[in-house]
Amino acid sequence: MLVCLGDLVDDVIVHQRAAAFSFAADTESYVSRRRGGSAANVVATAQRIGTPARLLAAAGADRVGDGLVDDLRRRGIDTRFIQRRGRSGTVVALVDHTGERSMLTDRGTSADFRPPPRTALRGTRALHIPLYSLAEPPLAHTATGLAKLAHERGLLVTVDASSASLLDELGRARVGSLLDQLDPFVVLANADEAQRIDSAPNYLVAKAGSGPTTIIRDGHAVGEVPAIALTGVDDTTGAGDAFAAGMLTGLIETPDELVGACHRGHLTAAALLVGRGAGRQHER
Repeated sequence: MLVCLGDLVDDVIVHQRAAAFSFAADTESYVSRRRGGSAANVVATAQRIGTPARLLAAAGADRVGDGLVDDLRRRGIDTRFIQRRGRSGTVVALVDHTGERSMLTDRGTSADFRPPPRTALRGTRALHIPLYSLAEPPLAHTATGLAKLAHERGLLVTVDASSASLLDELGRARVGSLLDQLDPFVVLANADEAQRIDSAPNYLVAKAGSGPTTIIRDGHAVGEVPAIALTGVDDTTGAGDAFAAGMLTGLIETPDELVGACHRGHLTAAALLVGRGAGRQHER
């Protein structure tokens, strides 16, 4: 089983149809809603591809929170340890005509997740923590405590760098200290995020969108995994979380095969995008 610690929020996706955004005026768009939060997305995808998953998160004690938790439960995800209080968070993703995203975030009660019972890690193989979970207490304290417990139990621990702006806010020294404290086997990052991480305790997996993913150890590239090329992609929202779910599923099944796990991550992300009509897929 995979356990993820982090956010469960309401995602509002705004697809800009016009070529340019009209400031202080109208811009034709298409708006959709879906369950969001990096940790929630990872468990949902992992469950879908056959890895039992559990979410540790705080959700609002409101109708939005009811819907978010019910959605996960219907998908077979273990929601027993989700804590309900406060107001649900919302993330607005602005997707321009090229598919590039900008995020407006209101985490609501997300950071108010307090230490769960030790049984929250019972029967699990891996703990995945988005760096968002280290941004503010009490969730940050919960994350470090759970990572320590996971290591004591011999579980795989991984971290997602989450966002370049978060890394800038925390600063290189603080990020390095947090990663040393969590001691993850893998730190996942995109190209912008990877440039803001001086080093990882073990492996840094640097994704590059449609380009190859680079596996880095001690500052040196030790492997490269080609992406799955797609045509007609106009919304990459959630692709990074899908990659994480696929990679983690691979590592749970075969812990020593990081290259193979990354390939599985690419396949899982591509399947998500193809499911949205991204077009025909083929190997790069």
